[in-house]
Amino acid sequence: MRPISLPAVTGLLALALAAPAPAHAADPASAAGPDLAVHELPLRTTGLKPGDRQSALFAFTNRGTVAANGVQLVVKGTRGLEFVERYRNCRTVAGTWDAVTTCTFPGSYEAGASYRLSGPLTLRAAERAQDEELVYGFHPAPATAAFGQEPTGGTTLGLAAAATAAEPATAAAPAPAAPAAQSGRFSADDTDPGNNTRRARLRVANTADFAAVGATVAGRVGDTVRAEVGYRNRGPAWAGSPDAPKPVPYALVEVVVPRGARAVATPPGCTELGAVRPPGTDPKAQVFRCGSRTAVREDEVRTFAFTLKIEQAQADSAGRVSVGPYETDGNPLRSHTTDPKGDNNTSALVLHSGTGPGSPGPSTGPSTSPSAHPSTTPSKPTASTGPTTGTGTPAPSASASSAAPAPAPTATGGGLAATGSGAGLLALVAALAVACGLALHRAVRRTGR
Repeated sequence: MRPISLPAVTGLLALALAAPAPAHAADPASAAGPDLAVHELPLRTTGLKPGDRQSALFAFTNRGTVAANGVQLVVKGTRGLEFVERYRNCRTVAGTWDAVTTCTFPGSYEAGASYRLSGPLTLRAAERAQDEELVYGFHPAPATAAFGQEPTGGTTLGLAAAATAAEPATAAAPAPAAPAAQSGRFSADDTDPGNNTRRARLRVANTADFAAVGATVAGRVGDTVRAEVGYRNRGPAWAGSPDAPKPVPYALVEVVVPRGARAVATPPGCTELGAVRPPGTDPKAQVFRCGSRTAVREDEVRTFAFTLKIEQAQADSAGRVSVGPYETDGNPLRSHTTDPKGDNNTSALVLHSGTGPGSPGPSTGPSTSPSAHPSTTPSKPTASTGPTTGTGTPAPSASASSAAPAPAPTATGGGLAATGSGAGLLALVAALAVACGLALHRAVRRTGR
């Protein structure tokens, strides 16, 4: 590739400077078209409680030069906000963290006139509400005005002329953009989209009880075991911000591996702390911190699966699982400001691995390694000692169990019984009986003579 000469660069720069400047966009005030400026809704934004209701009479002024042929009200509310009434021309699409409600109003809305809802629309703070946001606005309706299939039945919400109206938003103080699901659909028809929407932040007095989820695992030295630990939000409120500008986890889980074990596999989202660790932590223990999303549902349970290798036998070795807000490395976890119970923010991660190498502990957790001592099923003991042999010695019983040996019998007789010589005594008695029988027989024969 040939290098570009200095004269060529100078010529290109001259051409760029000589090019005509692009024309500036037309002034919204002089452009022909509708300009729907939404009024600020007089909402109570602080001191709210779950279940509180307030009227939401949305209104706008057409500050443009021509009438708007159909308009749409678009309201995006976070997880803890909901509308009480249902209308035929309104449709709500719920997501994980928010819901978008769209109401379509046909007709002509004249330039210079103000309009408001003709019927009630009530905003309610749900039982799970805490830190909520409402984004609302009016936009020219697109050619396809229906937002999905309209529900059947019920009444239709309308717009009525407003005799007096609050001062709408101005271009000098632009309102936030429309909801992401609706952005770009109306800007081509409205001469000043910057005043179409407004935003309100609603604070609801509520709590979110975070509880640590611990685990108990067991195995032998050399085994690998799986431990699932994490947190549970017991509610009643959800917490966090799904659209946080800085992606910081709302809940942070700290895991201290119990002594005698080592983490050989860790889940995504978990990072091991180095030399800088919370005060009071065993300097030889592994410490991990695992993050959640930036928002947590009111019923969410989040666990992280650790694979631990048992390297030393421990009868009862306890690590720790804690949950709290985001902290930098080395700072101890504390409770969330809206967490009413701090005593359940910590739980135990317990390891049972016996008292010596190869000694099993209580079976309270799964193990990926097979048992070194397969169990045998003991047979039911019997009262019989079995058939005797030709020598008069009882045969050994088949009911003995190596897994559960019977206790040794206690001797209750003299030395003969204790030594087990009962068979010899029986033989002696039998010999004497035979001798007595022979002597009696001979005596009878002599008498008979």
